[in-house]
Amino acid sequence: MAGLRIRQALPHRPALYAAMLFLTCQEAASLKAQTQSPPAEPPPAKGAAATPGEHPNRKAVDPLVEIIRSLTSDQKNQLMENIKAWQQISPDLKQALRNRDSLLRKKFKDEVDAALVDTPVSPEQRSAFEERYREERKKVDSGLRAELDGRRKAALDEVVQRLKKTLAAPAAPGVSPAPVPAP
Repeated sequence: MAGLRIRQALPHRPALYAAMLFLTCQEAASLKAQTQSPPAEPPPAKGAAATPGEHPNRKAVDPLVEIIRSLTSDQKNQLMENIKAWQQISPDLKQALRNRDSLLRKKFKDEVDAALVDTPVSPEQRSAFEERYREERKKVDSGLRAELDGRRKAALDEVVQRLKKTLAAPAAPGVSPAPVPAP
């Protein structure tokens, strides 16, 4: 459940995943420091009206922190592995993945725009429509993918059987086996 919330809140945003990891490490260090010494108040940021004990930029990060806190240890480990894997990817591949993601997002937006072209909707209704469309689209895509995989497997099984028959047929010396025509 928490993994799903991360994907919904931060889809394909490796920089934010890295920030989440950083925040997790900071949070762990903070908890360790709190158990070892009395809490110290951070110095107020320049131009920020922070109340004692409150980080001036903390409100912008709270959703990320809450998501991280809600992760199981397995999910946190998976997040760490994903971040490490992202760091190992070449800059060219990262850019290609970003471009692909951008194209998929544009295609999704265009599909939603086309679906709602004659329907006046509020921003809240549009958001709800996008969410439902995304869920239903995943179901349709998954079903089509499974159907195609099944067809591919059946077709390849036939090919394998046909090729095995040609290999098993005894060939006359000096004569190559005749190819079996495709159905």
